[in-house]
Amino acid sequence: MLGRVDPKAAAATLGDGTFIRSSDTVPLALWCAAQHLDSYEAAMTTALDACHDPASDRDTICAIVGSIVVLSAGVDSIPSRWVAAREPLPLSSV
Repeated sequence: MLGRVDPKAAAATLGDGTFIRSSDTVPLALWCAAQHLDSYEAAMTTALDACHDPASDRDTICAIVGSIVVLSAGVDSIPSRWVAAREPLPLSSV
C-alpha cells in the first residue's frame, strides 16, 4: 500500500483491530508509522483517522505507532502541548 492511500481504506484492507488479534492490528499500525516516520503528530493523526470504527483497537494501534515513530523521530517530536496535557508521571532516577 504505497503512495497516498486514505487511512480508512488502509484500515479496510489491513484491519483495524476489531477482531482483537495481531494479524488484524499490527499491519495497520506499521502502515501508519511508515507513512510518517518523521512526524509523531501526523502518524498519530493518521492512526486515529484509520480507526474510525468504535470497535477498532485504537489504543493498541496508537501505542504501536507512537512507539515506532518516537524511535525514528525522537522524543522531541511529541508535541509539547501533548506532553503538557498528560497525566503527571512521578519518576524516580534509578
